[in-house]
Amino acid sequence: MKLVIFGATGLSGQRLVMQALEAGHEVLAIARSTEKFLPEIMNHPFFKHANANIFSSETLVPHLQGADAVLSCLGVYPSLKWLPGCKLDFYLPSMQAIVAAMKEAKVRRLIVMTVWCTEYNSHYPFYAKAIWTYALGRLIYDFRDMEKMIEAESAFIDYTIVRPPILTPKSRSDFTGENDKKDDPIDVAEGVFIVPGKSFSQANISRSMVAAFMLKCLFDEGTKGKSFAICRK
Repeated sequence: MKLVIFGATGLSGQRLVMQALEAGHEVLAIARSTEKFLPEIMNHPFFKHANANIFSSETLVPHLQGADAVLSCLGVYPSLKWLPGCKLDFYLPSMQAIVAAMKEAKVRRLIVMTVWCTEYNSHYPFYAKAIWTYALGRLIYDFRDMEKMIEAESAFIDYTIVRPPILTPKSRSDFTGENDKKDDPIDVAEGVFIVPGKSFSQANISRSMVAAFMLKCLFDEGTKGKSFAICRK
């Protein structure tokens, strides 16, 4: 398949790119620079990259022409804009441009990584309320607005929303260690915003597991138009 991947230079995005290439897919990464890509990615014959404004659908359309699917691991670094009361405009406007470009380029399949707890529920465990609802502040609201926008485009976009909790590892140095296994079993909860029954110590998953699940969804028709909270089993 021909895949266009956004957020490809990030810790999760590079794992997604690597696994896609290993599976024989052609990958076009939309990235501002190539400095962060691992050499094995840059030198892979099925890998290409392009610099495009992710907030402009017009600049994205040419790069999406002929693609079979779009996958996104877009993320932003921590900042004061995450705090409650602040305004973060990243996930919604960027995904609005991506979806508009997909519609113009006639690409229907979209798989997006977001985060647990994008909808508040009084039954969440305390740690979930404290960390995701308060500590991440506006990040959650921006994710929530993005998810709702994607769901509203279901007549044109075959989406799958993937919601992981805390991601491991935290640095670029560990791509093969204990914290980054991709084949360990995971728990999957459909249509909810958190995997029920998990303690704080269990609320984590490796980035490679998330990437593997996203690629698995590509070939599962039953995941279209659905969202999933996932977690290490």
